[in-house]
Amino acid sequence: MGAKMYGSNTYSISGRDITFQSILHNAAENLQSRIRKYDENSDPIARNRLKLLYDIVSLEIEKVESGMADTYSGLGGPMKAVRDWGEPEDSDLMAALRDAEGFYRQNYWRDEARDNRAFH
Repeated sequence: MGAKMYGSNTYSISGRDITFQSILHNAAENLQSRIRKYDENSDPIARNRLKLLYDIVSLEIEKVESGMADTYSGLGGPMKAVRDWGEPEDSDLMAALRDAEGFYRQNYWRDEARDNRAFH
């Protein structure tokens, strides 16, 4: 955490970005734990769904680590997909995804909405 190298550029994050990164890491760890519970043959569809969701969350982590939290795509669509495949609303996975989405909305979304109003 802290700073990450991408090519010759160094990005340093602080404050709410570190908190957001930590929340996203928690969701990724939850997903990794779930993925490990499936072997390749037991439920390949569920395992592949979880891997795809892990990739999505990992991409969001990379954005925050790069100082680009403002490009967060959101987890609303993936959360709907998780519910559609039968994940209980009160599961640890859903809670972790809701935490990330909620933190973004409370700590970034207002800034983004304000910035958009300034341009209109």
